[in-house]
Amino acid sequence: MRKRQPDIKPLLRQAAEKLEALEFGSALALYQQALALAPTNAGANMGMVLVHNRVGKPLEALKRLAPLWKTAQKVSGDEGRTFQASVLAQIGWAREQLGDTTLALTAFEKAHELLSSPELKQRIAKLMPKPAFAADPVQMLLTQARAHLKAGSVKDAEFALSQVLKANPDHVDALHEMATVQRRMGAPNQALLLLQRAVVLNPERADLFNDLGIVFQELGNISKAVSFHKRALKVDPGFVFAMINLGVAYKRQGKFDLAISSYQDALHHAPHLAEAHNNLGNLLRLQGQLSEAKAHLIKALDLKPGYADAEANLKAVELELTPVAKKPVAKKAATKATGKTALKTSASKVPVKKMPAAKPSAKKKAAEKTDLKPRDTDAKKNLKAVELELTPVAKKPTAKKT
Repeated sequence: MRKRQPDIKPLLRQAAEKLEALEFGSALALYQQALALAPTNAGANMGMVLVHNRVGKPLEALKRLAPLWKTAQKVSGDEGRTFQASVLAQIGWAREQLGDTTLALTAFEKAHELLSSPELKQRIAKLMPKPAFAADPVQMLLTQARAHLKAGSVKDAEFALSQVLKANPDHVDALHEMATVQRRMGAPNQALLLLQRAVVLNPERADLFNDLGIVFQELGNISKAVSFHKRALKVDPGFVFAMINLGVAYKRQGKFDLAISSYQDALHHAPHLAEAHNNLGNLLRLQGQLSEAKAHLIKALDLKPGYADAEANLKAVELELTPVAKKPVAKKAATKATGKTALKTSASKVPVKKMPAAKPSAKKKAAEKTDLKPRDTDAKKNLKAVELELTPVAKKPTAKKT
């Protein structure tokens, strides 16, 4: 008798709903449950691909797309064309994230031939090579510099930007990018000079004021940092990353209520921003609001699976929530029939040499300087829990930088 296949449709429906709500961690868990029951199910594998691509794991997506493409080629008719177009579109997305623009463009074009859509048209237009005569050398150098920065090649980015600034010393975008380079190279004072020059040239750029705030935080001048983050929000009241960085600055000043308010403002504008949930969760942890902290940190990991800062903060919360087992009190030895005890008591007249008080250890001193207030021995283990102190700044009008 043929073995009946498990019904995973309810799991797939729930996973799709979570994916639509941008709850990627929950969606991933549901797709994994479905695959445990039906490892070759195309819908569950495709769902895993969607999650991997959305959370920036294109290599994981491509591992699943290779067998999916073989399966899709065996399906005929309209269903086969739709399936193949979907797989090709995801291949294109993964390749684009990896910087393989030629392969990405080829995949998008093939997907569009099978099933046209406005989104595919936009992606093809974006990746289509521009005519040589229309190329702007300054823009090309800026594009190269940003690509180098994304790849971690700071020196190459510095060289490309220096060429732009040699041709035009007042190029605001080049000044801004060069400030980022200087910060990464550990030269915040140089970054400060570049940003001050840029903001004089264009005082209507909220991202410039926000980055000035970040530099002042790095220099330890938190009051000025607060001032510039506020100035960024005055220029653009909806600038979410300025809200987050303002929260970080308030936290460093010990103004926890104001920091919480800033993080909550960020979440009001961008409820699916993992960094805001992480920062708020960690701050609530420091204030002892462990249940609320845990909820925000779980949400951060749901939105951004593998988020190291949120994982560390969640672990710290769970340690603090774990009850501490009390050590059993040692029993005194039984009194013998003679009336003598086996242990010396406080009444025993035995001369005791007084020892000088032990000096506090360096570790204890360090603990006293932190903003954590351990309430038990387990909490002291949490002193090294980290928080994302400075969130990368998104630039207008382009998408946020990471």
